[in-house]
Amino acid sequence: MIDVTKLVNEIESDAIKHWHHLHANPELSLHEFNTCAYLMDVIENQVDYDRMKRVGDTGVLVELIGTKSQSDKVIGLRGDMDALPVTEKTGLEFASLNDGVMHACGHDVHTTVLLSSLIVLSRIKNQFSGKLVFFFQPAEENLRGAKLFLNDPHIDFEEIDGMAAIHVIPDLYGGQIGTRKGAILASADKLNIKVIGKQCHAAHPNRGVDPIVVAANIINTLQTVVSRGISPLENGIVTIGKINGGVAHNIISESLEMEGTIRATKPETRVAIHNKVKDICENVAKGMGAQAIVDIEKGVPPLICDEEWVDRVFRVGCKLLGEQNVINLSTPAMGGEDFAFLKENKPGVFIRLGARTPGKEYGATHSPYYYTDEKAIVVGVKTMVGVALDFFNEEYK
Repeated sequence: MIDVTKLVNEIESDAIKHWHHLHANPELSLHEFNTCAYLMDVIENQVDYDRMKRVGDTGVLVELIGTKSQSDKVIGLRGDMDALPVTEKTGLEFASLNDGVMHACGHDVHTTVLLSSLIVLSRIKNQFSGKLVFFFQPAEENLRGAKLFLNDPHIDFEEIDGMAAIHVIPDLYGGQIGTRKGAILASADKLNIKVIGKQCHAAHPNRGVDPIVVAANIINTLQTVVSRGISPLENGIVTIGKINGGVAHNIISESLEMEGTIRATKPETRVAIHNKVKDICENVAKGMGAQAIVDIEKGVPPLICDEEWVDRVFRVGCKLLGEQNVINLSTPAMGGEDFAFLKENKPGVFIRLGARTPGKEYGATHSPYYYTDEKAIVVGVKTMVGVALDFFNEEYK
């Protein structure tokens, strides 16, 4: 039987060192050059891998094949590595050394967990049967990283049977993990609206068509989409986050532009919201003598966790972490994740990794005060290693 706890404890101090290094040296999306070089150096020197390749400029793919016996089972494990344009204010001893850049979403933790899981599994490759594909992914924050892997002709996604990824969450405490069956994260699409009116003097508004007034009516009406256009029991959001318009205080402008986001946790709800948003924008504008041009840029799809894989996480967690530390999340979150691209046509699971320290102030992700409890590192590695071994039907404790 494979003693996961013992194996992970043996690499814990090194894992913490990797985490501190990565946290102190954050890099923005598609600029993770030093992070990539660091990972490849560690892997080259510490991992008995079967294949390693660069993906794009900063991504890394590693394959590890168990030699216990022949097996055609293949699992993909993913960790993202990019940081955010945030100035860190945590006061940590290993805080960011790069001005204006911070691992404010815990991707340093995800990379550390994936790297450490690779190291552990490479040490016992003669004790399991099957193949692991490790995705060290750049550019999650701009939702471009996953597609680098999907578009690489030298990666065979057809052979992969399932996918797993882990992501910190400050709503859970260090030592805990959580997931849920069904949707765990939402789709995230960008909404672009151009309202075209008729320019005139602000003192004579009847001689023109005011796109600002039209836009105000569109915005108000869009807020009825979830409650009236679709069932209020569905998970959906339509938010306008940016308006750009106007020429001067005494001019009714020709046009304005708005940007927003559309979120949903079901594919069919996503389509329904898209259709309703377009109808509202075009018809409200038309009724007021204006024109609305609507463009919806499809982003990530909803991230769905498959029942069998959620059961696997619960089984692994209860065995390696204790039942009290495995949380069945009651509701999905409305954030989006580009892991959904990698998993869209595969069974798999997205695991939330507790990051909050008991008694310490809450540190929201994407804020300058975000932090991760150190317990999360070991817990994340145990979980990832356990999920892989469970998938391969190996005995572990």
